[in-house]
Amino acid sequence: MSHTVSYFYSRREVKREEGEAFAREHGLVFMETSAKTAAGVEEAFINTAKEIYEVSVISYDSYG
Repeated sequence: MSHTVSYFYSRREVKREEGEAFAREHGLVFMETSAKTAAGVEEAFINTAKEIYEVSVISYDSYG
């Protein structure tokens, strides 16, 4: 990889610590993903969908 390409892929828009702190402060789950390489995106989507489903089932059961 050339220096320019290597630099491009090593740059981060948000530091891990910043993301973790934001999630913690807002009661969210932190999952690191990459918009550039799609690393972790599918896992984050699946985990989010599961969480929504579980919350909706619990909510439905408590009103049913």
